[in-house]
Amino acid sequence: MKRTYHVPMVQITQHEVPRGMFPDMTGVEHWMLDLPTTRLHVAFAGDPHAQPLILLHGFPQNWWEWREVIAPLAQHYWVIVPDLRGAGWSDAPRQGYSAEHHARDIIALMDVMSIKRAALVTHDYGALIGYHLTDTRAPRFTHHIAMSAPPPALTTHSRWLGETWRSWYQIIMWLPGLGPALLSGGKQRFATHLLEAYSAYPEVWSATDRAMFLTPLKRAANARAMSKVHRHLIHPETRRRMRNARTDQRVSVPTTLLVGELDPLVGAMVRHGYTEGRDPNVSVKVVPDASHYVVDDQSVSVATIITTTLSTAQERTPDLATTQ
Repeated sequence: MKRTYHVPMVQITQHEVPRGMFPDMTGVEHWMLDLPTTRLHVAFAGDPHAQPLILLHGFPQNWWEWREVIAPLAQHYWVIVPDLRGAGWSDAPRQGYSAEHHARDIIALMDVMSIKRAALVTHDYGALIGYHLTDTRAPRFTHHIAMSAPPPALTTHSRWLGETWRSWYQIIMWLPGLGPALLSGGKQRFATHLLEAYSAYPEVWSATDRAMFLTPLKRAANARAMSKVHRHLIHPETRRRMRNARTDQRVSVPTTLLVGELDPLVGAMVRHGYTEGRDPNVSVKVVPDASHYVVDDQSVSVATIITTTLSTAQERTPDLATTQ
């Protein structure tokens, strides 16, 4: 089944994903969207007339990262969950993995769905894309909730720099040959380690969860894409956050930073590399008993924080409810 949308200058074809391709989730629809920029797999849930809420996953995960929060969020929002380019079941083009390329995908998705403004919830490198979107397309977003990512403006400090060894895997992922080979090869021990070593509760992932995360990474194109994400997005954007601190740059969209209490690196960044209150548009919330994979470790708490934060923001600025 397919549907065709007509937007200015562009014809968009929407292909329904075959039934059984993903685990059943009540109220969730899956579509492949041929955007002007690339083809994305997108999951949708909730009322299309409600406030749009876009969820962007991190590495080495995909849309399935949000599985436990989609249903509670869909009670209040139109929830839109794409696989980012090169991840999950979206296309993995040979080039185009900068923050700007990812941002163009999200804006194209919003345009196709006739979304003028949306709230944004992001994790890991998805948060770096979120920062770029809110820096460069601020009028399109009402609020940004970023998880497990460097603060919007990050100052250097020996106390968090001393924890950077925990990101040793990024050096491997940066290498064009070695990173993809280890990510996709054999029993995927490297990819499995990336999930287990940075979670407060590795046992939270079922066999289905692990398969949903690891299976797409077996594809050579996806593994190469994730290496390019590290080279062209994660490293450049982290450096940019540090430059923002030196120039005292502030965010344009209200931003809430969620940090796992047990996250050794990002927690240290927030404690020692960011001064809360230096930017009135940024607030920090610590999620107890969670590490890097905040959503997986504490999904109930995260869903509550998202709903409470966005509803509070809407009460302060009622016109944010009119987003389409």
